[in-house]
Amino acid sequence: MFLQIQFIFLSVCCATQIYQKTFETVFMEFSYKLDSSKTHLIQLTIKKFPDDQSCLPYLEVNSTFNDVTQTLYDEQGYATKSKVQSIYVQSDQIQISVSNKKLTFIPESNLSQVIQFTITIIDSPPEKLVCNFPTYGSDCQQNMEEFETETSTSLIVPKYTWNYVYYILDNYDYKIEAQSDWASFVVALLPVDKASTTTLPSFQSNLMLLNSNGDTKEVKLLRPAEISSYVFAIGVYNLDEDAAITLTLHQQSEDEEDSFPLWAILTIVGVFIFGILISIYIICQIRKQAKVYEEQPKISLEVLDKYMPIKPVPKHQLTETCCVCLVQFLKRDQTRETPCKHYFHTNCLRDWTRKNTTCPVCRQELGEADIQKYLCLSQMTHKNEIDNSNSHQGELPKIPLTQLRISDHDINTRGLIIIDNSPSNQHSHSDRLSLNLIEDQIVEN
Repeated sequence: MFLQIQFIFLSVCCATQIYQKTFETVFMEFSYKLDSSKTHLIQLTIKKFPDDQSCLPYLEVNSTFNDVTQTLYDEQGYATKSKVQSIYVQSDQIQISVSNKKLTFIPESNLSQVIQFTITIIDSPPEKLVCNFPTYGSDCQQNMEEFETETSTSLIVPKYTWNYVYYILDNYDYKIEAQSDWASFVVALLPVDKASTTTLPSFQSNLMLLNSNGDTKEVKLLRPAEISSYVFAIGVYNLDEDAAITLTLHQQSEDEEDSFPLWAILTIVGVFIFGILISIYIICQIRKQAKVYEEQPKISLEVLDKYMPIKPVPKHQLTETCCVCLVQFLKRDQTRETPCKHYFHTNCLRDWTRKNTTCPVCRQELGEADIQKYLCLSQMTHKNEIDNSNSHQGELPKIPLTQLRISDHDINTRGLIIIDNSPSNQHSHSDRLSLNLIEDQIVEN
């Protein structure tokens, strides 16, 4: 102990203060030349923090040595809001700047951001003091307090101040609960190695922010694989007036751990996903069948091509219009002629027969069976007309079959045909035979 004190005394005696100046500003920057053969200490001592606590003073040194420039800063001193930030440098030219860096979790205010601080440059300073866990501070004279597990501990933390404690845990199954009083706190969690140097929890560690409404937060403590001694350091920073915060560390029960095992969660998720896939498949099949049903035409394209083939517009139709689209036929158009001798654009008739089975003009049925009946009757009527024209001087009153609409509902066809059966009609017997043939043909179809 005496030798350590003597070493510190000799080191301080050998150190020489070559620059010191006090500033009161928001931002400061200047350059300074050094002896590159020596190590120098640049030190920021904060006399007064800004009124706006969302700003944190930050010392930064740009060092140039052998034409190589690097940026140096005291990350631990800044992150723990220490009143002293120290940077060791060996250089021939340095640029020193002090600025404010905002803390993201504290809202900005309209308060002053002016800092009152002192910059000191020390020639040949003592070696940087390294604190072993659990000591900390500029002289390593402060100790982090150890708390027992399974206990609730209340900490009184002054305003804008850190308080550090730690736990030694023997397994992974622990949770820590932080509950604020009426003040707002920042709780920083940091796993550390008991055998290494002290690293303090800071504003850049894993943070929990507790608001001033009695907020409570719970976090499971997990040990990283590289940490041999399972130590959790806790830092508590008070954002308001002096107030207490309660920390509770308890072991997770087996019921909590095993209440919902991983295999059960995976099984439920798998069944849920499988159910969704089955539902999607069924919906797709239903929609596909519905679409096929909706798009099935009343009259197939095969029937149209067989009985109403595509042909150019006849000359006598060039002055006529299509009854579906009401557009006059053009010479370049393609048409279809129905058995009832009506002309339509190919696409118009195709669109019409998707939903209808009759001719758009005379409502003659255009189903295949109806077309066959119609053509059969037309042939018989045409033959009968030829025979009558050759054997009669005068024409008997009759209704041409080409003007009849034949469908499944036209059962009593004989009542629509007028035949002269008088003795003067020499062909009455042949007319009756023709009519009987027509009736037989209808019955057969």
